[in-house]
Amino acid sequence: MSSKISNTTSLTFEYGSGEFKELVSSVAATAIMNESISINVTSLEKNYYYDEPITYLITINNSGPKTNGLTLTHNLGSYKKGEYGENKTITPLSYQGASHIYVNGIFKNFIEPEIKSDKIIFNIPSIPEKSNVLLICKMKTNQFAPLDLNSKIKTTTSLKIAESGNSFEASHIIAVSQKADLKISKTIIPQTFSQGETISYNIILYNYGNTEAKNVKINDIFTPAPILTEVTIDEKEISSSDYSYVNGTFNLPSYGSGLNLKVPSAKFGTDDNLDTVTTMPGITSITIKGII
Repeated sequence: MSSKISNTTSLTFEYGSGEFKELVSSVAATAIMNESISINVTSLEKNYYYDEPITYLITINNSGPKTNGLTLTHNLGSYKKGEYGENKTITPLSYQGASHIYVNGIFKNFIEPEIKSDKIIFNIPSIPEKSNVLLICKMKTNQFAPLDLNSKIKTTTSLKIAESGNSFEASHIIAVSQKADLKISKTIIPQTFSQGETISYNIILYNYGNTEAKNVKINDIFTPAPILTEVTIDEKEISSSDYSYVNGTFNLPSYGSGLNLKVPSAKFGTDDNLDTVTTMPGITSITIKGII
């Protein structure tokens, strides 16, 4: 950032024993003064996901004399959302602390900001001449962080200097991770059965991620081992060549099978009342039937 300096000069003079006076039209000169302060912000993490930490690195470079009275404001990724004049403020990051300050690569001290609903504010007493300051602050994504593919969180960091009144600004964008997030549940139906009766082992795979899970492999050890009669994926029976079952150990898919077991990605929405992100997981259901 630079400042424009404008300087105006007027000239008057006398001649002829002082009886004549002349005013020369004033002239102006301008010059550009380079600012000695610059600011940059980045993050250690390349991507984010729900309930994960993000460490921001804010660098202030001072190539000039000692500077006093700095106020640094770092927003928490807030953005406006809504139609018809609602314009609700959504804040996808939460401050975690504690923050650290380094001067010329040497640890200086811990620093705690004033925490607002959508930003944090640091008061930095001074920056030594010809030095750089690194401020490290930790955030965490919360229930408002967007998780759809191609989502992003943009943070803006501004620095204001009390002495000069000048301000500086830098921004950083971090994209959502592309990931599958699988959970598994299993039930046996019926819960009470007699010997010789067919029972069903129901396995449900849930994907809470924004990307389809591929080449999923299942290993299941049955005790006691049933005689398998049928295996289905999403209610469609599969060939016995697509799974292996030896001495009570079940593997899906079997070695050499062309079956690619998948779990679709989740779908994301927004709670109408709370504005929090809602997740409807993708589901793949596997049923293994057998006789004990």
